Amino acid sequence: MSRRSLKSDLQQAVCSLGPCCWRSSEAKAKYLDGGARPAKLNTVTQPRKRLCLLQIVSGMLKRGVPLHGIGHQMHISLDEPGLPEIDETLSTFSRLGLENQITELDISLYPRHAYFLPDLQDVLEARQAARYQALMTLVLAHPEVSAVTWWGVSDGHTWLNEYENWWRRDRPLLFDAQGQAKASYWAVLRAAREMLNP
Repeated sequence: MSRRSLKSDLQQAVCSLGPCCWRSSEAKAKYLDGGARPAKLNTVTQPRKRLCLLQIVSGMLKRGVPLHGIGHQMHISLDEPGLPEIDETLSTFSRLGLENQITELDISLYPRHAYFLPDLQDVLEARQAARYQALMTLVLAHPEVSAVTWWGVSDGHTWLNEYENWWRRDRPLLFDAQGQAKASYWAVLRAAREMLNP
């Protein structure tokens, strides 16, 4: 029994089947060594999922299920969700005494469901760098956040240019297609430096 199967069960329960399926997941969480970090869901851009997960996780904690934290997918764009929404998501689970992790982080240059870029690539990448810096400043202000994971290394290999978006040339990550650090990379480091040396 692995953490991966537990995560899969919990995600399916929240996204489709509801709380009735959580009993088997509770048993798995109790079986795992010291508990679990159960969910990796898009709780940041979808407040209904956040509220559903909050109710389910609160119930599990009341029943003594050993949960340590929540993982939040963060496939976001230049404009949404707003920083207050992200802050609210992190604070919601922090108030339960849980660790937060940012998983699958990337910032698309395209607005949600858009076919075309809304501006010149250079302009958008400058906005992306500012967004990454603001986001990391917010995340680093949450001491319960134990990890931030990007959903890829370079723009040359991003899921945002695959599947139904195969024709797009999104650049959501910290390194360009040639593996060179982008302005976003330096913006993330700036946020970290400012947190360490206020």
